[in-house]
Amino acid sequence: MHVVTVMNPKGGVGKTTTVHQLSAALTLAHDLRVLVVDLASQAGLTRGWLGEAATCDLDPERSVAAILGGRSPSPSRVIRSTGLPGLSLIPGSKAIDECAGDEPEFPARRRNGRLREFLREVEEAFDVVMIDTQPGFPNRHACAALAASQWIVVPVYPDPHSSRGLIQVLELLNAARAEGYVTELLGCLLSRVSDRCPLHRLYGRALRSLYGDCVFGATVPERSEFCEPASAWRSTQQYRSNGKAAKAVKAVTNELISKILRGKAEGRHRTLPLIPVDLFEIQAALDERRLPLKQRPDSEAA
Repeated sequence: MHVVTVMNPKGGVGKTTTVHQLSAALTLAHDLRVLVVDLASQAGLTRGWLGEAATCDLDPERSVAAILGGRSPSPSRVIRSTGLPGLSLIPGSKAIDECAGDEPEFPARRRNGRLREFLREVEEAFDVVMIDTQPGFPNRHACAALAASQWIVVPVYPDPHSSRGLIQVLELLNAARAEGYVTELLGCLLSRVSDRCPLHRLYGRALRSLYGDCVFGATVPERSEFCEPASAWRSTQQYRSNGKAAKAVKAVTNELISKILRGKAEGRHRTLPLIPVDLFEIQAALDERRLPLKQRPDSEAA
């Protein structure tokens, strides 16, 4: 069983959408048994799959909060069907904030290891686990996700704020490794990319120049085809399997599987540079094309 956490402390970069789309594609296109863990107090994935009313009425003891709180629930008590054959869900709950503890430190192994131990109980029942995380660092939910995972995927919107979130993930990943957790960066995934935007193209090149093949070659484009199925919480594979959005998700899913298999075979362990992509460096390239983005603040220009 492969456990993949989707993480970026920056909000609005597509973490929940990434988990939703990729988990459905893994099930529908690859016939894999997938478990989704909603490790966010907003419970966005849970609201999508179960509905607003059912999520609001959900007993926290039947959610991921029971696992994080150390109450050792049985799998049958917390794992729910999504209605999509082959895809199951551990619901999120605002009650997980009560389980966070005071300090988001890795040495608290007992607390951080609860989700990992639970997933070991069900490893024969699933091929892939995908964990959705909430924005903001540091928090103990992120530590629990890293402790439970073999792989991390970081969705990055093509702007400098997202890249700073990537740096925070890498710093947390280094802290996890220092405590003996075996967790690897599977890749950075460029999300909501517009082919018509020069900034997005230049940003993608800059990110790949820093991180090489740790950046997914496939990207998630900014397309209206994502909006219509998302409003009804259907995946692009269910909505229009031959559409451009669905094909883009399939390409990311295929690369995800390839990266997991290659990483497992190589047993790779990389140390990546903690260098954010600088918008003003990209600005210099755009200036030649007379496409200004914004002025450098006076304090920085002085």
